[in-house]
Amino acid sequence: MVPWFSAPSLVPVTLSSEIADERLRRLVAYWYAKRGAHKVTRRLDIDPLEMPWILPFAWLYDYETESGRFHCRLAGENVREGYPFNIIGRYLDEIISPEDWAATRMTHREMMETPAIGHSRGRIYRPALGRTGHVERVMLPLSDESGRTVVMVFGASIYTVGPSAVGGPAGNDPLTPRLFPID
Repeated sequence: MVPWFSAPSLVPVTLSSEIADERLRRLVAYWYAKRGAHKVTRRLDIDPLEMPWILPFAWLYDYETESGRFHCRLAGENVREGYPFNIIGRYLDEIISPEDWAATRMTHREMMETPAIGHSRGRIYRPALGRTGHVERVMLPLSDESGRTVVMVFGASIYTVGPSAVGGPAGNDPLTPRLFPID
């Protein structure tokens, strides 16, 4: 297996050039290095102790096949502080606004089925903070032990809120996800 710190060369140029935040680029390089011979990185190959730089911004959702819902298992401090309630243990459709749910569900399902890596950046609203800002996010599928069935979505969101966010690195465009199929 390739050491994660030398894995940036494994990340497709089209994806790497889209990601502005260095922490997110490192996370994607880590994911590629850990996937080994599998199409998708297995959950058991991810070790939080190897990526302390991203933990405050990281989140993890289990996909429940029976209900078709995404259950929040983990959310870093920076992610949690943007909500007026604890999102750990809740379903994604209980966390995001109803008007955003259909598009979010479609993107997550397509990312799992393709499989693909998701990337988005743009304008957002942080309910707990009562203000708008910008986010850049990567969404990474994780598989079961076989390496064939995607069972989780792992990622990180880097938020910028307040006056410094206006025209920030994510721009003033609405948040729009883009999927990059995994070769």
